[in-house]
Amino acid sequence: MSETLVLHGMNSPNVTKVILMLEECSLDYELRHTAVFNQEQFTPEFLMLNPLGKVPVLEDPKLGIPLAESGAILFWLAEREGRFFPIDQPARAEVMQWLMVQMANIGPMLGQFTHFNLVPKDSQPYAHARYGAIAEKLNRLLDDRLRSRRWLAGDVYSIADMALGALRRATRLRSGAVPRPGGVAATDRGQTGRPTRSGKSGRSFRCRRDTHAKGRIVRGPRPVLQSHGERAGDRLLHRQRHVGRNVLVSRDA
Repeated sequence: MSETLVLHGMNSPNVTKVILMLEECSLDYELRHTAVFNQEQFTPEFLMLNPLGKVPVLEDPKLGIPLAESGAILFWLAEREGRFFPIDQPARAEVMQWLMVQMANIGPMLGQFTHFNLVPKDSQPYAHARYGAIAEKLNRLLDDRLRSRRWLAGDVYSIADMALGALRRATRLRSGAVPRPGGVAATDRGQTGRPTRSGKSGRSFRCRRDTHAKGRIVRGPRPVLQSHGERAGDRLLHRQRHVGRNVLVSRDA
């Protein structure tokens, strides 16, 4: 176990969730690139960290064991730091509920939508129609939820918002506009005004490409910052607005 926080991963929504939390808590960490498209997650060394062979994995000396699954890592860091996870009920249960909505429904289903949206539409008509309809249903759920509230759960920014913001940004970038009903289209609403470590707000990160050798610990400058403002549906993402200091794009992608 490393003496410092080490996050194993690549530029994926599940890794980004954890980076957002680490940055929000101003924790020092190292991001160790896992070359997923080179199958590095199935090496014996990585499988000792996570037998499932998936990123992210966090090594935290305060915990003492490698911890996998982005939702579990968010819960651990929230408990560790006492932040972004309410203590009192029912607010605490509400954050747990909406984080699980993201983990069990929004993440997997929009992931399938993205996958089938990247292949020719006529090659998988059933799958494209199925996951497109599910994506629209989930976006309607979020639109209704966020029509009259600022955050997903309760009155404060939480780990549930981090999880959703990371996934929605990646889905939009990879597959274009996700089917959504008319109206407020608030599925991306949210993180405008979240401060970065430098104290600046109103910006989000663009990932730099990883050019380091496979398996090497990567430390480096913050990615270039850019503004977003494409449409009203970006509101949830816009409220997050903070940088992942060492976010990487896999060179294998």
